[in-house]
Amino acid sequence: MKKKGIILLLGILIISIPTSIFAGYYSIGLSNGGEDGGRGLSLEAGSRDIYFKNAGFLGRFQENRFLAAVALMALDHEEGDIPPGTLAYPCPHSDYISLGEIPEGIESGILGKLGIELFGSNVYTSILQGITHGHEVHLTQSNPTKDYHEQSSDTRLYYLYGISLGYFTELFDWKLKLNIQIDYDNRRGVTGLIGWGW
Repeated sequence: MKKKGIILLLGILIISIPTSIFAGYYSIGLSNGGEDGGRGLSLEAGSRDIYFKNAGFLGRFQENRFLAAVALMALDHEEGDIPPGTLAYPCPHSDYISLGEIPEGIESGILGKLGIELFGSNVYTSILQGITHGHEVHLTQSNPTKDYHEQSSDTRLYYLYGISLGYFTELFDWKLKLNIQIDYDNRRGVTGLIGWGW
């Protein structure tokens, strides 16, 4: 529980850092899929007008705009893979089969995004990296009774990695800056995000 609190607090602090010195934005997204399934929610904040002028090697890209963002995420595993009637204690004998590790409950985490604009088109391609925290149950089935048992449970840290494609535009003459992004990573699967900026 303490690790979840630290991850959440760190994410809130990073997201709340003012980004008005750049072209900042916020996004909200829904996800589905990933290694362990589950539906998710992501909240993202970032900047997309970052330049690297006179910055050594990065100075070679001084005409390119860069994007940097951070996101908080949560996945709901809904206990969908745990059979109904599963007994919340280990099998009392050794005559059982192991059904593997099943994710359970809410998986939460934080991720960072770093991208570059493609050819001055307001389209950014990015890489994602982060870490998530979740709960797993070791599920077994008794051979004599066919009952399912939670043999053990544990908390896990997972490494998140993926890619993203985003488009930033102004809506008509309203000067409302919108962004639409699609992320793909190993934990959330496909995430569609929409947001606004300044």
